[in-house]
Amino acid sequence: MSNAGNIRVTIGETRFSAILPAAVLLCLALPFTAFFPSFWRTFFCAPTAGLAAAFLHAPLTATQDGYLIELPILAVQVTLACSGAQFFCLLWSLMMAVGASPCSAWHGLTLRSLAVYAVLAYTLTLLANTARVVVGWWAGLWARRVLPETFHAGVHLITGIIVFTCFLVAGYALAVWLASRDPGGGRACCAPRTATRRPSQKDDAPN
Repeated sequence: MSNAGNIRVTIGETRFSAILPAAVLLCLALPFTAFFPSFWRTFFCAPTAGLAAAFLHAPLTATQDGYLIELPILAVQVTLACSGAQFFCLLWSLMMAVGASPCSAWHGLTLRSLAVYAVLAYTLTLLANTARVVVGWWAGLWARRVLPETFHAGVHLITGIIVFTCFLVAGYALAVWLASRDPGGGRACCAPRTATRRPSQKDDAPN
């Protein structure tokens, strides 16, 4: 096998080793979001509802299903389905995949990097979910004035997809930036590996 082929195999193995832990975490964490509803309601629904209510200057009421943001025209209810737990698992796994890359300054996954990525993913999840609630409320008001009622659910869904996608890209960019920074100071460097070209008989032949 040529040097270029060996390099392609090595790069493929390192990418697989970086993605595998994140994929395992994602597969294990997603089913976990269906359990312990009080945990997701306390640490995800409550902060999201509180931030959204403060931004909209509306009173917040706790209900049996979650939290109700009491607005005069269109009330907003934040339930477990709106907790953003799945987005948190996805974002944390994505950040772990970036951190596990051999080019990362964190030198693989450690307890420190896992904690840093978890805090960042949790913060971005709260911001993303709050933005989704606020933007979704504005989009809902617009849909009530312009579109028939059959399109309201679609507008709500599309709004959530756009907001979460933007924050997912932002989280990935933040993880890449952190992976390029040495925790001890400075920047990490991952020099690309290049294949050495063997001289052929045609090159050795005299002109």
